[in-house]
Amino acid sequence: GKSTFAVNLAQVLHLPYYSIDKYYWKPLWERPNLDEWLAIHQQLIDESSWLIDGCAIKSSFMERYESADVAIYFKYSRLVCLWRMIKRCFLRKSSIHLPKGCVNGVPWRLIEYMWTFDRTRMQPLLPEAQVRYPHVQLYVVHNDKEAQRLLAALEARHRADCNQRASVNKN
Repeated sequence: GKSTFAVNLAQVLHLPYYSIDKYYWKPLWERPNLDEWLAIHQQLIDESSWLIDGCAIKSSFMERYESADVAIYFKYSRLVCLWRMIKRCFLRKSSIHLPKGCVNGVPWRLIEYMWTFDRTRMQPLLPEAQVRYPHVQLYVVHNDKEAQRLLAALEARHRADCNQRASVNKN
């Protein structure tokens, strides 16, 4: 649900949307070399505004977090994530969010990555990121209802900001 949420939020906020998977992975799920990836990543975060979906590696995560105004972490139960991963891999022939040359499937390393993601990646990274970059507003979403409420709240906030700017520009 995070990619669908991200696409919807990007549309609501009129931001360019980038899926990390599409930019990080090479065909057949080959990893880029570090310098190559960091150059691509830097181009994305150097833009004036963006919405980036995904995590990738620690160093690029921290750079992206530092450059962000808002971060949203989808902390759904692992069973929900596993079910959605399997459903996505078997029911969809392709995905616009997949990198070129990469096909859907359920590789065991992806299941292991998903199953251990919170414990091995986010539990160490998020507290450090919050301490280092307190200007970033962090939202943690645990289920679809919370996601929908957050999307509605961010949309309302965006509309209010746009109305306020328009009012200031009139005067």
